[in-house]
Amino acid sequence: MASLFEAIILQNLSVLTRGHTLRPHVLLLGGPNSFIRGMREAWQANIPRMWQERKVAVPEGSKPEDLIKVPQNAQYFAAMGAIEFGRAEDDCVGCYRGYDSLKHYIEYGRQEEKAKAGGKGLVENVTEFETFRESYRPKKFTPATFQKGSTVGGFIGIDGGSTSTKAVLLDEKGDILCKAYQLSNGNPIQDTLEMFENLRGQVEDRAPSWKCWELPPLGMRRTF
Repeated sequence: MASLFEAIILQNLSVLTRGHTLRPHVLLLGGPNSFIRGMREAWQANIPRMWQERKVAVPEGSKPEDLIKVPQNAQYFAAMGAIEFGRAEDDCVGCYRGYDSLKHYIEYGRQEEKAKAGGKGLVENVTEFETFRESYRPKKFTPATFQKGSTVGGFIGIDGGSTSTKAVLLDEKGDILCKAYQLSNGNPIQDTLEMFENLRGQVEDRAPSWKCWELPPLGMRRTF
């Protein structure tokens, strides 16, 4: 659960803020922040770290974690915000205008609004689409070839996921020499051993000796 909270908060800080920096004070709103202690603690651990890295001034005499708060009734703030927003609207906004108007909006009106607000598409015709696909088409992977009797040095990285296990062998320049993939069999240790055997087999088919180094851990992923 701790790693889940960490992943959620880091995603929020990197994606939802769109590169901006949260400033003191920070209010944590919504049900999860109200009821889940681990979620609050993950915010309180990561935001001060971001402030320190980006040299954000914290009010003198304040503890950074104390500037990240969950206000009373935080789970109702979105609903209360809707009320405050509605107070500034004209009285006729939101009034029921009958079944026909509601049906038209559901079937056509929403799409019309999206069409007016939307931006230009990525392509305008088939030719542009084919050019786009060709520009971003993944290059076909070709395994490296080795000379008989040579020693192959490189780095092995393994990603064990919930549904599959992936492994790559990189040379010292960062180029992929060979790779392996298989669906998980419910035993991460055995899956990892099979990944090593797969890579070893690909190398030894073309070079009888090799050496490898471990990759350093990256984020929440574990490498072997």
